[in-house]
Amino acid sequence: PDDREKVDLYMKAAELYVGKFANQAEAVKAYEAVVAIDPENATAIDYLRQMYEKRRDWEKLLGLQRREAEGLPAGAERAQKFLEMAKLATERVKKPDVCIELWNEVIASDDSNPEALSALSVLFERSKEFDKLATVLEKQAEITYDAAQKIQILNKLGTIYGDRLNNDEGAVGAWRTLLTLD
Repeated sequence: PDDREKVDLYMKAAELYVGKFANQAEAVKAYEAVVAIDPENATAIDYLRQMYEKRRDWEKLLGLQRREAEGLPAGAERAQKFLEMAKLATERVKKPDVCIELWNEVIASDDSNPEALSALSVLFERSKEFDKLATVLEKQAEITYDAAQKIQILNKLGTIYGDRLNNDEGAVGAWRTLLTLD
């Protein structure tokens, strides 16, 4: 019943699995049990991170990293962690809902992060979430200073508003802004 004793026993079991039996799968299970009881255990976290990377178990690695990032106070370090996780998810996991959730965490820390906005626009377009895509495109148009890129974004935004969302007011606003540029 004592958590400290449980952690000690799981740690000994994990060390035996790694050292004596060379059974990494059982060692991973033991270290996962340690982290479930003691989420701050650095030895278990380091071992699990290495094994998840080695086995290419990206979802478990992301879960481990998320737990670590959520323990950080709001600020640049936390934002950087979520940015790294979002990139990993986009490159490796390829599950749109997971990627969108992580990129939204990046946006929560830095609402004008160009990399996050770009990734979200691609993900929302693929998943045909045009209302969210329009919001992202508006933000991209707002923060983009390159005229050619801004024209491209506004063109897409006007088309999305007009053709997909039947929002004439939004389309007119996008087209007017486009006309002032070009």
